[in-house]
Amino acid sequence: MSRPAYATDALGIGVATGVYGISLDAMFPAAFLALLAPQLRQPGAPAAALAGALIAVVLLPLAPVGIPVLAASIGVVVALRVRRDGA
Repeated sequence: MSRPAYATDALGIGVATGVYGISLDAMFPAAFLALLAPQLRQPGAPAAALAGALIAVVLLPLAPVGIPVLAASIGVVVALRVRRDGA
C-alpha cells in the first residue's frame, strides 16, 4: 500500500479493499457500542454518558494520554451518584 492510501484511510475516506481492508480494529468499538446501547436505557445513564464524553473531549487536547479516559470515568460515577441521590 502506498503512502497516500494511508493518509486517506486516516481521514476516513479510504476504500476498504478485500479482507485486509477491514481489520479487527473495527470490531472492538462496534462490540462496545452493542454492549453500551441497552445500558443507556437506564435512568440517569444518558446524562452520565454525556458528562463523561464532555469531560473526555475537553481534556483530550490538554492532558497526557489516558488522563481524559480516567477523568471521564470519574465524571460518569459522579453524574450517576447525583442522579441517584436526586431521584
